[in-house]
Amino acid sequence: MTTTQESVKPGPGPVAALLAFAVFLVLLIATYMAFQRYPGGGVHVGDAGAASRIDQVAVMSESREVSRAPDFRRAEMTTVMGHGILDLREAKIQGREAVVEAFVLMGQATIQIPEDWTVVTKEVVVMGALNNRTRPEGADPEKRLRIEGVVAMGAITVSH
Repeated sequence: MTTTQESVKPGPGPVAALLAFAVFLVLLIATYMAFQRYPGGGVHVGDAGAASRIDQVAVMSESREVSRAPDFRRAEMTTVMGHGILDLREAKIQGREAVVEAFVLMGQATIQIPEDWTVVTKEVVVMGALNNRTRPEGADPEKRLRIEGVVAMGAITVSH
């Protein structure tokens, strides 16, 4: 009589389950915060006016912010399964540079800039893209927009 011993392969384990739950919890909290900020959901159209700083959130919706700042300095964009549009074509940079920090998870962020701005990017991209569609000719190196982006399964597009 021969006895055989079956080998049992362990599953992903409790660490993977906790990690998946943490990701789910973060998405749930981000969705709740976005819907608290924009109770109507859907499309949010904002006018940042002359503000030198913009905070934009688009979670499962579309959010558009337009800036006419005489001294634009900073913007933070968070897009989760949505579309964030940041229109800076009427804004001005007075100092050496301005910064846009963008986080995109399964969504899209669009940044529109004036033709005389120079774009410098620093990105971490996982299954996504950062598309710089600006034209370097005619751009002023003194007016620099630095884009720091983290993209996971989404895209950031910069254009004029």
